[in-house]
Amino acid sequence: MATLLLFNINDEAKRTAIRLLSLRLGYTVRDVLPEQQNMKISELLSEAKPVGQSLIPFTDEMMVMSGFPSQDMHVLQGQQYERR
Repeated sequence: MATLLLFNINDEAKRTAIRLLSLRLGYTVRDVLPEQQNMKISELLSEAKPVGQSLIPFTDEMMVMSGFPSQDMHVLQGQQYERR
């Protein structure tokens, strides 16, 4: 299953657009909390609980895509370019 992990996507309009497109295409979307940023991607995908000390979280926006068919990558890129 295709999953998007969203890091620091704080703009509500942007997050809503990502979620709506993902819902339409059947993707799972998860927000990654600052205290989860020290976890491995595999742990985030399996929804493991944070263990140990949190590192200082970063503040840049980031989206990690897992399990995406190559043709779907173009759909997401096309949506991004159309917004500009």
